[in-house]
Amino acid sequence: MLGSSVVIKNWLRFPTLVLSALLHLAPLMRVAVAESTVAASPLLAVLRWFTGAAAVAGAFHGVSGATGLSVTQGGVKVTTPTGTNGIAINGFRMAITSTSYGTARAYTFRNMPAGLIGSTLGVITGTPSTTGSFTVTVIGWDKANASGDNFSTTFKISVLDQVPLIITPPANATVAVGAPVTFTATVTGTGLTYRWLKDDIELAAPAGTAASYIIASAKLTDAGRYKLRVSNTGGVVVSAEAVLTVTQAGPTIVTPPHAQEVHAGESVTFSVVATGGATLAYQWVKGAQFIPNATSSTLTLSSVALSDADNYTVAVTSGGTTVTSASAVLKVGAGLGAVLGGVAADGTATVSVNTIAGRSYVMEEALDLAGTWAAAPAVTATGATTSMTSAAASGSGMENRFWRVRVVPLPQ
Repeated sequence: MLGSSVVIKNWLRFPTLVLSALLHLAPLMRVAVAESTVAASPLLAVLRWFTGAAAVAGAFHGVSGATGLSVTQGGVKVTTPTGTNGIAINGFRMAITSTSYGTARAYTFRNMPAGLIGSTLGVITGTPSTTGSFTVTVIGWDKANASGDNFSTTFKISVLDQVPLIITPPANATVAVGAPVTFTATVTGTGLTYRWLKDDIELAAPAGTAASYIIASAKLTDAGRYKLRVSNTGGVVVSAEAVLTVTQAGPTIVTPPHAQEVHAGESVTFSVVATGGATLAYQWVKGAQFIPNATSSTLTLSSVALSDADNYTVAVTSGGTTVTSASAVLKVGAGLGAVLGGVAADGTATVSVNTIAGRSYVMEEALDLAGTWAAAPAVTATGATTSMTSAAASGSGMENRFWRVRVVPLPQ
């Protein structure tokens, strides 16, 4: 290959010494300028060119040490620019000059990236369709019909993906513990790599590296700020944050306490069945007043009095949410009262007692209070008082017997 120099410009040719000076400065500006250009101009098609030191050093009348070439397009000057996949390049003109034959009058190119074409005038145009780094050979001819003497050099073109663009960021979400949630974003671009972050910390693969982030069953610890970082060879973009709020499921009362009616002096128990949340707290209420120390799922009142009659409810709390049961009415009737009545000639006794309609009662008799009690068949009351008769008995001493009336069964 004959001695040659390479000059790349946007339709204008640089004087040799001016270009040489620019090349000396190029290594100082390459990284900063190139990165800012790609980040700020996602729709700008820019070529990145590299020329080997052997093809450039000493090419400009003994000026050596140049390590790169400067290309200007659209007013943006870069030393390591890039062609963007899928975006048309308006045209870059290349001029190569030989110390023996002068500036080439025609050009041919070899190994151009797919989608790019180099004309005989040295102009590169087209729409890159494949990303990567490509080593291109340019041949300069001394005749306009690409014939005669020729000289060549090589350079590299790197084609990057278009900088990703986030069209729709992930959205805020509020779910209950155990519910599923999915974060997703609408993104355009090619060769994309995804990375999800929670509270600015990268989430582990594989879930944290997919296009969507899925939580199958949310926990309280999943609450936080989520965002998506998308990258490719063209650059990196980060979405706006989406806030996940995870709420503790509130309690549900499955079986509320039920109304009851008892006699004064009896005991009564209210109960509730509730679900929801890891921990349930209870508070029983009589009327509008909290009952001290009544903080379990059951409430037992021993030896109730007439004053205990009221509406009873229970408040159930879980995860900051409280639900209150429907009222359970407690009615308290008079005690059974004294067993009063007479003994018939056949030895049976008949008594009248205070009763509660719908409840069952049994009359029993014994020879003495510490003896064995014999029961007559149970009777279901239909009103506030009920007359009951003991089983028929014969023989003497009936007047010495004892009778009593009991409620059966005991209230639940």
